[in-house]
Amino acid sequence: MLGTRAIVGCGFREGRELAVVVGADPDPEYGAPVREPVERRRFTRDLPRPAARQRGDEWPDHESRRRHRDRTQSYPWVTCVGIAAVHHVIPHEETVPTCGFGAAREIDEMVGLTERAELGDMQAEAHARTVVSPAVVGTDDRRTWEQLVSEVRPGARIRDIRELSGGIDNEVFAVELDGDALERIVVKRARRGDHEVLEEWECLDFARRIALEVPERLALDADGRWFGEPTLVMTFLDGRVEVDPDDVDGWLAQLARTMATIHATSTTDAPDALRRESDPATWTRPTFRGGPIVDRAHAALEAKLPRDGWPPVLIHGDFHPCQALWRDGALTGVIDWGDLSIGPRWYEVAYCRAEIALLYGLRAADRLLDHYVVAAGVEPVDLAAFDLMCGMKARRFGAFYLEAYTALGRTDTVRQFAARLAPFNRRALETLEG
Repeated sequence: MLGTRAIVGCGFREGRELAVVVGADPDPEYGAPVREPVERRRFTRDLPRPAARQRGDEWPDHESRRRHRDRTQSYPWVTCVGIAAVHHVIPHEETVPTCGFGAAREIDEMVGLTERAELGDMQAEAHARTVVSPAVVGTDDRRTWEQLVSEVRPGARIRDIRELSGGIDNEVFAVELDGDALERIVVKRARRGDHEVLEEWECLDFARRIALEVPERLALDADGRWFGEPTLVMTFLDGRVEVDPDDVDGWLAQLARTMATIHATSTTDAPDALRRESDPATWTRPTFRGGPIVDRAHAALEAKLPRDGWPPVLIHGDFHPCQALWRDGALTGVIDWGDLSIGPRWYEVAYCRAEIALLYGLRAADRLLDHYVVAAGVEPVDLAAFDLMCGMKARRFGAFYLEAYTALGRTDTVRQFAARLAPFNRRALETLEG
């Protein structure tokens, strides 16, 4: 690697240790690391361990959690951004060689993360998404939770508050209530500056017409009275997220049928919130130069990505395996409806296919397509362009997705994600260029 070294994997271990792998040899064409790391080092940080879920008189102290997150974000180091060039010095017990900007550009090309000018922002964003805020407890936040429950379910008493794993953009809690009957509700509060929960409130009402189990909205704190940020309260859907199924093909078939069900839903009287421009319509070529392969992909998308002209259907907007809930082997419900909109069905299929490629490779992504064609009764249109658009996004942000899947029990590595995704992107690019 031109005599340079890069940090290619790092992350928390039980909240305290930062494991760092130094020196790997990626595939120079499509970004999949093909050799084992040649050196491993481990460093420690004096960070609090995430506390166990709280019961009884112990309450998640939101302000303490936020202060911890803000404090830890200030450290100039990278965690779990996958294979990245690092140009900050990392506080640790021994020196780790860092890459200059020239080497960073080459590594960006090989691993498909991001341009060197964005690395600082990428590090901060990755840290914010991957650090598990410790449930620092106290009594200051107790009144806030009691006020929330008194407004949503008057007379109910809180039995348990549990933070749900797998979330990236928001903090999500399951709250168990003891009132006239036992009940669980979901409290989703925005991270600082993210108002996606406001959009989800608008979308949830329309989503109820879909022939699936969808959460029912209960209350919205748009002004941040409860926790200082917008907060959405909705009903709890029974089920679990399944991301490591025994029967992969049957799992893919149910995901495909669920997408087809969403797409078949009537859009009559859809509110303005659902008529936003689709991601393909607003896609623009990134301003950075990512290297020959990335530049070829962007040039192909500029020339071939369809911006309009597709039959409009209702799309979830962020449909992937972490959004599906399962009971007894059956997919019963879908969550996270903040991106619900009217858009191109084949973009949504490609979006899910790219994530399936990360988990199981190209053939599994193709099986998802086969099942969808049967369920929806339509043939693909412009799929290669949508595949490449979504595949390039997964190539860049796959390390973030990995964190959510790790929280849900999978044991994949960034190296495995990259190796599985490379053939998916390669075929889409060659199809467009051919």
